[in-house]
Amino acid sequence: HLDQNPIGDEGLEKISGVLFYNIGLSFLSLNFCQIGNLGKFTDALKMNRALTEVELKGNHLNDAGAQAIIKAI
Repeated sequence: HLDQNPIGDEGLEKISGVLFYNIGLSFLSLNFCQIGNLGKFTDALKMNRALTEVELKGNHLNDAGAQAIIKAI
């Protein structure tokens, strides 16, 4: 759980880079992390087969970001 950490968009970019190679992490909680721009995160979700649940409550995602996640899964 990384909830309530101010990782923001820059931190999410770094997490996204790791998710491309993830084979063990199945749950990722990023609630209230000051995220607004998903950037590479949705690409990482498309490629990642191990991750089955992601929580993003309380962030600043817009409609386009939400639609990108829907397309990624």
